[in-house]
Amino acid sequence: MLIYKKAKILFGIIINLKLYKMKKFLENFLIGQMLKSKKFWYTVIAVIVTFLHETFGLDPVQTESILYSIMALVLGQGIADAAKSKK
Repeated sequence: MLIYKKAKILFGIIINLKLYKMKKFLENFLIGQMLKSKKFWYTVIAVIVTFLHETFGLDPVQTESILYSIMALVLGQGIADAAKSKK
């Protein structure tokens, strides 16, 4: 019975360690992929433009035009990525 409990504890530790390593790998992989993504950076710029609009009171029409341009860039990059993945 004592061996069973020790084996169960050891098995639990091994599983937790593997899950932790897998989680770290996925976090590093996803963050790395995000930083390489043009769509991610376009979205970050859109958030910054919105923040600057609210903070400094920029012209709403110009801000809207910039955001529409960024949305077009994100959409275009998404289409380009989809076409590249089909090859």
